[in-house]
Amino acid sequence: MIRTFRTRLLIILLLLVAGALTISLAAMGVAVKEQVERSVSQELVVSDRVFRELLDNRSQLLKQAAEVLTDDFGFKRAVATGDRETIVSALVNHGDRIGTELMVLRGPDGAEIAATHSLPASANTIDSANAGQQLALVGGELFQLITVPVRAPQLIAYATLGFTIDSSLATELQSLANADISLW
Repeated sequence: MIRTFRTRLLIILLLLVAGALTISLAAMGVAVKEQVERSVSQELVVSDRVFRELLDNRSQLLKQAAEVLTDDFGFKRAVATGDRETIVSALVNHGDRIGTELMVLRGPDGAEIAATHSLPASANTIDSANAGQQLALVGGELFQLITVPVRAPQLIAYATLGFTIDSSLATELQSLANADISLW
């Protein structure tokens, strides 16, 4: 078929070069893929840490705001006496001041005293694991819930304040983490 030595040598050299290029490109492709996977994994870990830190910082601020409500003497008195109108008025006024979208007041037994939304059963539990803060889906929206006790001096109720986790929080997280964030 191929009779000249020169043609045979040229074909062998071309095959060797093509083989070397194929092996090099395959090795480079694997290395690039692994590097991309490491980078994406690292970015996800950093974004997760930033998101958790942002929620923790926000929780501390929200907890302080909730404690202002529960430390108010007039509010404690209204809860202790069962004055529903004063309780609702205090919840609404305080909620407007701090920008909360959800407020629930429950007795120590978990019975609802006053509420703007109906909480799922999973949001009615307070234990040392969640320390009074949790995320919950309420009415199709994601809320960050902060629950604090109302004491006068014994425990007389639990106040739960809910703050929507929405696109504004996602935008803040996006700017902090330098990552694309969307809530769906």
